[in-house]
Amino acid sequence: MHHLARRLRFFEDADLPASPRITGSTSCLRVFVFGFLCWLLLPGCLAKPTTPAPYTGPTDPLPVLVNKINQNNHKLPTLFANAYIEANIVHQGKSRFVNTEGDVFVRKPRELLLRGRKVFDKVFEIGSTSDRYWISIYLDENTRRWGYYRNVHKTLSDAIPIRPDLIGQVLGISDINTDLLQPPIPTMTFNNDIRVYMVEWHSPLPDGWFTEKTIWYDLTTHLPRKVIVFDTHGRPVLRANLSNHQPVQSPNLPRDQWPLIATVFDLYFPETGSYMTLKLSDPALTNQSGNPKEGALIWRDDPALKEIQIDEPISK
Repeated sequence: MHHLARRLRFFEDADLPASPRITGSTSCLRVFVFGFLCWLLLPGCLAKPTTPAPYTGPTDPLPVLVNKINQNNHKLPTLFANAYIEANIVHQGKSRFVNTEGDVFVRKPRELLLRGRKVFDKVFEIGSTSDRYWISIYLDENTRRWGYYRNVHKTLSDAIPIRPDLIGQVLGISDINTDLLQPPIPTMTFNNDIRVYMVEWHSPLPDGWFTEKTIWYDLTTHLPRKVIVFDTHGRPVLRANLSNHQPVQSPNLPRDQWPLIATVFDLYFPETGSYMTLKLSDPALTNQSGNPKEGALIWRDDPALKEIQIDEPISK
């Protein structure tokens, strides 16, 4: 290394001929030469990053893991949070970039309202009730696309840019059925390289089974880190990374027992190319008005919106 340092000082201090195209000091050229030699000669001296050894310690069986996950999620019957949203909404070859503030309301098992707005203008709304889901885009479009859950598997992949029925699955606060033999049936593997439990849920088809989704749970915290949702052909319709888990304000519990949720969600919808980054702040069970109360998250008619039903018509 001393010999290398002497060589570098030699090149730094040597008189370098001036380029006919450069006037003034040659310090920039010397810095470039010095940096190039460092890049060329020093790799062998730099320490390589270490990769953690695969985990070989004890792990939980699936029933124990489910109970630990439910211990957290049972404390989250509802959720409210402020939100910052960035999304590139792609639909039928056209893309629209959106960045806005908003809020999110969740009431298990399926009620959801995610709103984006700027000042006093609505930007978009993603909603779900027990029987239907929708996405409304305002600004210059003023269109609401919606469908019934009973027909969700009949909906064409390009009929809606971001599927609201999938957003609730990503939040990671759903309770897991402890009857592990009741469809959708969960199975589990453990990845000791990245230290996660990988739980998959499987449902029957007329001629076989398909995987509905897989969720990766952290070995230590048992909190979700990744969610992948599949269609009946095994193709991913949503990939999501979850991070920055934070406590949810719960007035009736001691602070050290507050449940945890992810507050950063990176979502990608491969079928349309749409993506969304959702960052939550100040998560709580309800807002100051006590919402989402029972009956607060409902389908509301809006005459300003053009309605487009994206699934097959319901027979009356």
